[in-house]
Amino acid sequence: MNAMWYLNELFVLPNARGKGVASGLLKYVEDFARNNASFSLKLATAVNNEAAKALYEKKWLL
Repeated sequence: MNAMWYLNELFVLPNARGKGVASGLLKYVEDFARNNASFSLKLATAVNNEAAKALYEKKWLL
């Protein structure tokens, strides 16, 4: 059975925001999941976290 990865909240320090840090972290997680034959990768954030939702949607076109 292959692993299912669940990323619940991705935090980036305020002074690092807007510099591609979150996108880089998501890319690393995606590559890790693919390289380890994972079954799926799920992302979650607070309903009102518009910045995170926008990033997730931009990254994976949800």
